[in-house]
Amino acid sequence: MQPAQVAVSLATLEQGEAQARQRERQWHLRRERAQYEADLARRRFLAVDPENRLVARTLERAWNDKLAALATLELVHLPAPLVWTDHSHSQSLLQEVQYAGHIGMPTGRWRPSGFGMYTRSTGRA
Repeated sequence: MQPAQVAVSLATLEQGEAQARQRERQWHLRRERAQYEADLARRRFLAVDPENRLVARTLERAWNDKLAALATLELVHLPAPLVWTDHSHSQSLLQEVQYAGHIGMPTGRWRPSGFGMYTRSTGRA
């Protein structure tokens, strides 16, 4: 893997993590809005005069619809995929690959693995 490819891979990983965080934030905002609307419908229903059955029935239906919308929103929510946030190892890997690419051969920590690829050596024979 060339140093430029590693850098592009890291940039792509960071961009994917940023998109996942943005999607999660948007879902939380939608959920907060749906919860607010359900609470508002509940307060309206509880504030109505029980003698006014037609209005109470309409407000109860609206409250149930808001609760159903909130439940549906929570059911369809897929949690953000697990992402790798520790980039310290990837940065050191990038430096090693850049060094190995600079001298044109693998360092002592890299060994041939076949098919023209190199893998990191564990130090064990």
